[in-house]
Amino acid sequence: MAPLYNTLFTNIFDKAIFRAKNYFYFGAKPKFINPIYYSRRLNEKNSEKEFKKIDNGELNMVISALLKKSDSTGCEYSDYMSLWNGLNKFNPTCILELGSGITSAIIAYYIKTRSKNSSAKFISMEENEYYFNNIKSIFPKNLENYVEFHLSERVEKIYNGLTGCHYKIVPDLNYDFMFIDGPVDRAKFNDPNYPKTFNSDFVNYILKKKNSVNAMLDQRILTLMALKKLLPKADIKYYASKKITILKDVNQSQLKL
Repeated sequence: MAPLYNTLFTNIFDKAIFRAKNYFYFGAKPKFINPIYYSRRLNEKNSEKEFKKIDNGELNMVISALLKKSDSTGCEYSDYMSLWNGLNKFNPTCILELGSGITSAIIAYYIKTRSKNSSAKFISMEENEYYFNNIKSIFPKNLENYVEFHLSERVEKIYNGLTGCHYKIVPDLNYDFMFIDGPVDRAKFNDPNYPKTFNSDFVNYILKKKNSVNAMLDQRILTLMALKKLLPKADIKYYASKKITILKDVNQSQLKL
């Protein structure tokens, strides 16, 4: 398998442009002279204030308590607020989370308190057995009925020359919203001997189903680049200050394989 980076950027010119964009735009560097860095700090500060106001602080208390017990580092308030806003904007009835964690509680809380569909489904996928058992053991009891945690092996597959990674077995449902934060991009976590891949469960779903689906992608830049290449006509927008990508009304007709 060719490394994903070399497949996405096939010549020296393209690679140089991406390296510069990855440093200045996606990475917001150098920190103290890059305006994107300051916009992210401001967004984080505002997100924390807004998140702590939700239901008079109830959701924040849930997340704070979970963080104290979790072996995961969690996310930034910016991620929490972006996810919360996305859920309320799209009003999904069948949600797939790729990578279980603290955000699982936000989605479950949304279904319990905001969902307009009493039969809304939420599936959360995880490939690491340790983290799978950890999140299940500490998950708030009053939210347990609003999520199904699934443990599945991480596998790899080639899509038009691009190497993707995905969960081997995902419940076959008609999802209308996905939150993409897994599986890990390398076969062995943070080991440079294993090439990076992009998160491809979203593509797998589009290949199988006819319905349109919305999604949010955490700060996974090579996945963003791969999805843009495989879905050139799709509405895929990256928000630099929030470090989040929103994919809107994506369907099979937009896929280029």
